[in-house]
Amino acid sequence: MLQGVIPSPLVLLFSFMPSLLFYIFLNVWNFLTLSLVYQLNRPRYRQQAIVVLGAGLIDGERVSGLLAGRIKRAITFYQQQQAKGGPTPLLVFSGGQGSDERLPEAVAMQRYAVHELGIPLADTAVEPQSRNTLENMRFSAQLIT
Repeated sequence: MLQGVIPSPLVLLFSFMPSLLFYIFLNVWNFLTLSLVYQLNRPRYRQQAIVVLGAGLIDGERVSGLLAGRIKRAITFYQQQQAKGGPTPLLVFSGGQGSDERLPEAVAMQRYAVHELGIPLADTAVEPQSRNTLENMRFSAQLIT
């Protein structure tokens, strides 16, 4: 019916319009729902340990910006928990040594936290064997328990 009045490329475009609008609605709904869920999430300041996953090193030995952000976020939680009177959590730095790295990521992360950010060495642990996230969790769990 519309094909005689509207050029065929526009008919094709209009036929996709309901699907496109539904897709946009679904994404907006998902974003708003997750935003609400994250606002309602309140951390519990009674954690025994905080595991920080590795993310590669610069020049095989220096902490990257992404990795430094992870470490700083963990330390922020560590300090908040102490300030709220909770137990001092163990900071577990987890990450093995890649073929292009001079030392395990976990060792570089611990050095950064201790020397650059002033965290006591006694409050840290290193898990230097893992090669993937599953191993990060398995080996870190062995250090925590």
